[in-house]
Amino acid sequence: MNNIQLNFTNNTNRGWRFVLFQKLANVDQSYDKIEAIAWQVLPLSPAQKQTATYPISTDLVVEELNTPYTSEVRQTSRAVDFGQKWEFINSVESTDLNLLGTQNIDSSISCNNTVSKVVDISLFKNGAKLVTKKAVQQGDTADFLLTPKLYVMYANDIQVGNEIRSSVQSNITEIDLTGRILSADISLELVNATSGQKAWNVVLNS
Repeated sequence: MNNIQLNFTNNTNRGWRFVLFQKLANVDQSYDKIEAIAWQVLPLSPAQKQTATYPISTDLVVEELNTPYTSEVRQTSRAVDFGQKWEFINSVESTDLNLLGTQNIDSSISCNNTVSKVVDISLFKNGAKLVTKKAVQQGDTADFLLTPKLYVMYANDIQVGNEIRSSVQSNITEIDLTGRILSADISLELVNATSGQKAWNVVLNS
């Protein structure tokens, strides 16, 4: 899989925010405290175009919520591949991520928290949070199996980093990330000017 260029066009008569997010295939999100995140938010006026890139690279990020002597959140990050198992450990000076020798057979990315504190564990792309599991306690594991699809939703009140709960996942289309896709053209079309009915149009280019 290569980086995929995403070309967005707003062909409606009003401005919208195009919200990009991804889902997980292996969790009950309400139970496992894993949330889809507004990864990219693109504001588009009528007739406006914007381009984004869905990168092949993924980062595993652990955020320590209560680090000593500071109010800031400490982040530990590593580039990861699908199927890898990681553990968050105490190192000589602070904390670190350690790659384990075994692989997840379902291609998920997992991270076990071995330190005596509660952390948030996330996957990032392009420096922005994609999915996250909050409040992972010592001995617990965050397991991320991404669906091979990127979702696009139009909205007017969502910011980058907002949680995308199932109750607000409407007005969406999906981009299939399988196969040798080089780019995708995604447009929001005005179907009926009187009623305001809209429809997505997606063209995949290989």
